[in-house]
Amino acid sequence: MRQRIVEETEKGGVRGGIDGTGGPGGGVEQGSMTIKLRILLCVLMLELSGYGLVLYLNYRSAQEGLATVREQQIGATFLGYLHKINALTNAMERNARDLAIAGERYHALRDVAGVAVVTSHIEQHLLRNFEGLSEALGGGLWFEPFAFDPGRRYFGPYAFREGPRIRFTWDLSQDSYDYLRQSWYLKALPADWPRTRRPDRWVVWTEPYYDDAGSKALMMTVDALMFDDAERIIGMATVDWSTEKMRQFVSDIRITPGSFPFLIDRQSGKFVSFGANPARVMTPAAAEPWAADVLAGYRTGELRSIRDVRWNGRPHRIYTIGTDIGLVLGLFIPEHEILQELQPGLRQNLIYGAIVSVSFILVMALALTVLFRPFQRVLAQISRSLRRDSGSLALSPLSYQARNEFTPIVNALNDVFMHISEFTASLAAANEALAAKQAEVNELNISLEHKVRERTEELAHKNQALEQSVEELRDTQQQLVEAEKHAALNQLVAGVAHEVNTPIGVAVTAASLLQDELTRILAMARSGRIDARALQRELATSCEAIDMTLANLQRAVGMVRTFKQISVDQSSEARRRFHVRAYIDDIFLSLRPRLKQSPVQVRVDCESDFEIDSYPGALSQIITNLVINALTHAFPGRRAGVITLAIEQHEGRCLIHFRDDGVGIAADHLPHIFEPFFTTRRGQGGSGLGLHIVYNLVSKTLGGRIRCDSELGKGCHFLVDIPLKVG
Repeated sequence: MRQRIVEETEKGGVRGGIDGTGGPGGGVEQGSMTIKLRILLCVLMLELSGYGLVLYLNYRSAQEGLATVREQQIGATFLGYLHKINALTNAMERNARDLAIAGERYHALRDVAGVAVVTSHIEQHLLRNFEGLSEALGGGLWFEPFAFDPGRRYFGPYAFREGPRIRFTWDLSQDSYDYLRQSWYLKALPADWPRTRRPDRWVVWTEPYYDDAGSKALMMTVDALMFDDAERIIGMATVDWSTEKMRQFVSDIRITPGSFPFLIDRQSGKFVSFGANPARVMTPAAAEPWAADVLAGYRTGELRSIRDVRWNGRPHRIYTIGTDIGLVLGLFIPEHEILQELQPGLRQNLIYGAIVSVSFILVMALALTVLFRPFQRVLAQISRSLRRDSGSLALSPLSYQARNEFTPIVNALNDVFMHISEFTASLAAANEALAAKQAEVNELNISLEHKVRERTEELAHKNQALEQSVEELRDTQQQLVEAEKHAALNQLVAGVAHEVNTPIGVAVTAASLLQDELTRILAMARSGRIDARALQRELATSCEAIDMTLANLQRAVGMVRTFKQISVDQSSEARRRFHVRAYIDDIFLSLRPRLKQSPVQVRVDCESDFEIDSYPGALSQIITNLVINALTHAFPGRRAGVITLAIEQHEGRCLIHFRDDGVGIAADHLPHIFEPFFTTRRGQGGSGLGLHIVYNLVSKTLGGRIRCDSELGKGCHFLVDIPLKVG
């Protein structure tokens, strides 16, 4: 601090003086804020803060009141639409129940009046029923197989609306339609439901669906089960309800100009009506982020509101209410339209508040001007006591005769001026000593920079040598990895020779037998002592030898073809489409010689022979290395065990579960198994590269992931997760 005072003294004194007016006399720096202005701004901020708080509280109170009134209006409107929808659905349910009761009576009368007579009455009943039910597209009575007519599996009389007329048909009682397997039938009566057991709900609504068999309209079907005298389920009555009329009056709901309605079926989670975009009808509502809150809070007849929902970048409020059959009626209302009635009052309050604030500021400015006059006189005295003389600051005592609150301040300033003069000389001497020390530090810095430069050059040479060593080590590691891959291919070639020898040997033996038989037949023919029975016996033996020869040669050809494909895949990096299960079988066929030498059993489980577009050679190398690793480490001392390979596809991925019931992996070894050259059998044939190669093939070549879980004594589990199509 002393150094700073001396420097400012040497540069020509204090900048601008300390005049409170900020004028040329040098009060404070030009452009700085005076105390009077600060006080005025502070009072203004307090006044504006208080007024803004009062205005905000009034606005919030009015907002809550208006929102409550709006919710009451919306609730009354929604209840009206809710009663209308419930009245329509209740009428459909009553009609379905009445049809079910009629169907039960007709079923009871068929043994008395005869099937033909009762069938005629059913037709007339259905025609009369739907002539008086304009909201229905149609309906019918659908009996269980042979429940009504022992000679007919399908007995489903159906009436439907065609323009202004009601038509009757048996067209849906056919094998081609098979109403017993239709979704609307299985909704109320699943195929595995015991027909002697009465369900808790015998009137059921289906999800909305398009009528593919008739009108192509969007509709819902209400099913009412029918029972005989023994309480056995004999079928159901249905009423097909067109949702067009309901969707029409739902789309006309408007509370504010920017509001729009929607209707969601809770069973399927799909839109039945969506005022903002009619194309969204029968699409999943879950695509909208707000739909989960709407469906999770479903309550029949209860009005709910969800705030702060963004639609087209603007905040909205959603109001919802649930119907009796699981439909959710909702309405989007922009937040600004709910509160737009507050805007005129808020604007008027702002105008009045601005007038009051300006008046208050003018009064405060006048009061501060009067109150600050004595303070300005003292500042003028202080400014005159400071002057520059030959580049240095000269301080003279203050002369103030008045006796008031500023008298102690003036006396204290005179004492400060005296001490400043005394310290100025000592600070100048200290600055000279500091400059000498600074020169010494500069020399030391130059020497230190020279030493740092030398150490940096030496470190750069060492880093270059280290990088060269790392590159050589990387090349060596790559050569070892390639050698490990070729070792697996060499084992495959040895297995080919061993496996092909057996069928070829059998074929040679059979060919030799065939040669002997043909020689015998030729000898018999030359001697003229051949008879039909002996000839047939010899020819039969020859045919068996030919069949045996062909079968074993074909087996050898198939094995050679399989081994050839596996070897080509392992030695190349070609990508192609292939069947997973068939290719896995080929891999294990190539591993058969190695597996025959071990008491370990292998089990393969693949849910289906699906295809993948990938690198078969990489997959073959992965399975081969995992099997050999398990035989080497999991079952020491030719211990018996089981290796299980399970393959499945899940969400566009191929999951390969490789398990063994061997000795397991220690917990401290598990994090290092995929590292290169890590092995627990160093010096016993283990290279430490098998699982490292597997990890690189899965993550780099196939673009997948691999994970290992294991405990000592509980076996090991590898999970390989790869895409069905390599990107």
